[in-house]
Amino acid sequence: MRRLGRWTIMVLVGLGLIVGVAEGYRTWLQHRMAGRLAIRTPHGIQESRFVAINGVEQWITIRGQDRANPVLLIDAGGHGGTSNLLAPLFLPYERDFTLVHWDRQGAGKTFARAGGRIDPALTQDGLAADGIAVAQYLRRRLGKERIALLGVSFGSISALKMIKARPELFSVYVGTGQEIDQPAEPRRAYDRAMSWAQDARDQTTVSGLTALGPPPYAASETEAFEALEAVVRPSEGRTAADDRDLALAIPGWSIAELLAAQRAGKATRHHFTEVSKEHGRFQATSLGVGYRTPIVLIHGEWDDPELSAQWLASVWAPHKAAIVLPKAGHSALIVEPRAFGEVMRRDVLPLARVGDTRKPPPGGATALR
Repeated sequence: MRRLGRWTIMVLVGLGLIVGVAEGYRTWLQHRMAGRLAIRTPHGIQESRFVAINGVEQWITIRGQDRANPVLLIDAGGHGGTSNLLAPLFLPYERDFTLVHWDRQGAGKTFARAGGRIDPALTQDGLAADGIAVAQYLRRRLGKERIALLGVSFGSISALKMIKARPELFSVYVGTGQEIDQPAEPRRAYDRAMSWAQDARDQTTVSGLTALGPPPYAASETEAFEALEAVVRPSEGRTAADDRDLALAIPGWSIAELLAAQRAGKATRHHFTEVSKEHGRFQATSLGVGYRTPIVLIHGEWDDPELSAQWLASVWAPHKAAIVLPKAGHSALIVEPRAFGEVMRRDVLPLARVGDTRKPPPGGATALR
């Protein structure tokens, strides 16, 4: 028993040392990242805070090198996506835009503040109403007449609803990974995977897809299809492990908040929330064909850009453009950040400046926590 007690003490001491080293390493990573993220320009802005949006505390980060620049609000991808954790990838944009990273309901720090719960009655219209309220807050806070809006994947649904409902608030809409026809997506994904496998002369995958057949699928069949598709799908570049490593380095986030952010997407998808069911039913044509906001779509060549181009051709807007980035898929923003940034500067920035008619309030860089 005495020997067992000594071993227990040694194990606990060893575990304590490991935890201490890990915490020290993370603190060092966060310190280094804080230096990289610091805004040091005289007219820059760097704020992070909870803001009451339609009665819900929601986390908003504002970053940019010059408060006079147009404001770009990011409606992030993923059911529980938060662009805040990917802030380092957006650093090049901060020269031209004041970026706003928004953790909507069910995402990031907002999800953690809500105790890891999502209102099962939350809808895409509810998310759009929140986004409109965020845009109105930004107009007051930053002294802007209109806001540029970037909708990413899942976030592109609520973003489209935002510009449809309140076009006077937005100077330009940018969609990437734009959701167009979710009911048709499973079959189109199957056909793309079959085409890739045939082009690669991968008879094993062709046989597996043939045996599986086209969707709809049960849960186990969906997993089987995803495994087959992964073999032939062109690389999206970054991996989930890369994102986890990056997230650990972001200052101002506790481990509990990071774990909550990781759980958020699964909670939305698997707790049968209304917003998740709506995502599976969404068709952009249901919103009508008339838009009063300029629209720019930026897609990877492996992300079915033909479908988004067909939709864009069918709608009216004061300005329309569709740009396809080579060697990128659904995550073009992450995989090809330089090319994506060049399109933003060339095709989006001039449109955003048109709506930038009011002077920003006085003040230099701030850092609110």
